[in-house]
Amino acid sequence: MQTTTVDTARLRTHCWVAGPEDGEPLLMVHGNLVTGRFFQALAERMPDRFRIVAPDLRSFGRTAALRVDASRGLRDWSDDVRSLVEALGWADRGRVHAVGWSMGGGILQQYEIAHPADLASLTLIAPVSPFGFGGTRDVQGTPSYTDFSGSGGGTAAPDFVRRLAARDASEDEPMSSPRVTMRNFFWSPRYVAPDEDELIQEVLLTSAIFTPAPVSRRRIGQASAPRRAGSTMRSHPHGATRALWRHLEARTVALDSRR
Repeated sequence: MQTTTVDTARLRTHCWVAGPEDGEPLLMVHGNLVTGRFFQALAERMPDRFRIVAPDLRSFGRTAALRVDASRGLRDWSDDVRSLVEALGWADRGRVHAVGWSMGGGILQQYEIAHPADLASLTLIAPVSPFGFGGTRDVQGTPSYTDFSGSGGGTAAPDFVRRLAARDASEDEPMSSPRVTMRNFFWSPRYVAPDEDELIQEVLLTSAIFTPAPVSRRRIGQASAPRRAGSTMRSHPHGATRALWRHLEARTVALDSRR
């Protein structure tokens, strides 16, 4: 993949690109702690007819390190992606094939809710909820608490954040090592990626901004609304409800039917 920088109405966005510039638009949105570079292996296996654009989201990779308003769920990022799509001339044409991994899947679900006319198809890889990491209680994304506390999915171990800020690529103290976390959570601890050293450098580009937040007893000791047994997102406490998934599935089928 090659790299380029796109100036949008919201921020300067660093992108990983491949394929002919007049190819069929394929947008790939990465998840937490990584960059668009993580899509390279997939991009190399895609047909030549696609124009692939995999942006680094704000505060990841080489895109501007701007703050994110977590009370908006994932909307800061989805708004950034929309601004990129507009800058590329892809908006409002129903031609964009979009792929989202993990947090990127949540961002694209929010994008599809707000801008369905842009998309030709939507593919989700282990996605989170479109409403972010705070606890929510319904299809509209209503927060369980006014301060958006809840799931725990929006927290991180202080030692891990410290080592991320220090650009620590070592395997020392594996419980807080960004490299070991990458191996264990992004693929399998038994697998060693041939380009692991390059990938961990991408992880370490994540901006770690320390902002003390008000702490309430609920944040420490009280979880968000209980999840129903049999939820389709058992592995993600911050995941969408069954009703949300039915809603998004219907919208995605509708997108496919327009092709």
